Amino acid sequence: MILTFASFLAILVILELTMGILIFVYETDIDESIHDHMVAAWEKYDPAASPSLSAVIDNYQKAFQCCGVNSYTDWAAIGLGKRDPTSLPDSCCKPDFLGKGCGTGGVIGGTVGSIVNYATGGKYNVDYINTQGCFSQLKNSIRKHFLIVAGVALGVSLVEVIGLVFACFLASEVARDKRHRNFV
Repeated sequence: MILTFASFLAILVILELTMGILIFVYETDIDESIHDHMVAAWEKYDPAASPSLSAVIDNYQKAFQCCGVNSYTDWAAIGLGKRDPTSLPDSCCKPDFLGKGCGTGGVIGGTVGSIVNYATGGKYNVDYINTQGCFSQLKNSIRKHFLIVAGVALGVSLVEVIGLVFACFLASEVARDKRHRNFV
């Protein structure tokens, strides 16, 4: 029974090591896959047709203070931009302008403000919106917390290896005790 436990623990340690190596080797492929899935989700943004997905995207953009997948200009080609190229979701607005309709040219700070600055040829007014893309914000967040996650994973692996060593030692002692009893 103890050897079965030790075997399963050894398999678990090997699988965790393999997983860590695969993540390191396929980092670029993983990045591309996450990026593609984010683009697919952002393209489906429509508060009327899919309110739950839109709420997730809005919450994400607010939490990470980002807009679009690569940048705020993504919205001109996807999501809202297909219906109204002068609008962005309000979740793209900087914290001071959230909930004030800055994404659709609502009233900002008591004066009429527009997400589109017509003085610059109809380009987005970046004073009101987050310009950083959400994909890069996600990558930065992962990198920022990587050492913590790696440290916890290393600690758990160390405990598993210690458990494996103790299980093997215990199995050896049990086998030795059985041999000793057979001789006496």
